[in-house]
Amino acid sequence: GGAMASQDSKRQKTADEPSVVLVTGGTGLVGKAIERVINEDPETAKRGEEWVFLSSKDGDLRDRAAVEAIFNKHKPTHVIH
Repeated sequence: GGAMASQDSKRQKTADEPSVVLVTGGTGLVGKAIERVINEDPETAKRGEEWVFLSSKDGDLRDRAAVEAIFNKHKPTHVIH
């Protein structure tokens, strides 16, 4: 398959735009550990980061249309999979 990102999603974020970090498996062992660390870090809000933790209920990552819908909704700048 080809790249899923359109030209618009490849643009660089500007300094005033928050980073949006999408974590797949957000309800699993690793996802919950990442969430705990992020929630315990007071610097997270200061850095302007938005963290989105997804579970399988949010969409099937094997389904291209579902993944595109997730990316269009959250517009992540980073993904932890």
